Amino acid sequence: MPKLKRNDSEERATDFVESLDRGLRLLQKFGATSGPMTLSDLARAAELPRATARRILFTLERGGFVATDGKLFTLTPHVLTLSASYLRSSQVVTVLQAAPCSASSTMPNSPQNWRRCGASR
Repeated sequence: MPKLKRNDSEERATDFVESLDRGLRLLQKFGATSGPMTLSDLARAAELPRATARRILFTLERGGFVATDGKLFTLTPHVLTLSASYLRSSQVVTVLQAAPCSASSTMPNSPQNWRRCGASR
């Protein structure tokens, strides 16, 4: 039996993955301070039960996104893969690269501009 289409304004509880939302919220809380954070600090900042935060952090650790010494948690460079995916799928890089390339016309003899803008000598 085919599924019925629903209006875009309709949202069902099954369309939302609460655990993913909690994990992303927890990752965002690392930016609130400049150093490592304890489980309790992260749980409080993300407004999550401590046990939930603990399970999420251990999952993130297993995925390589978080490191711990047993007490303090820190982000690892692996989290940058999330932003790299965005940059690769977005036109942001193309747009940002266009500005220096157009400026290179004022300094046409700069080797740095040849390489950056894809030109060769």
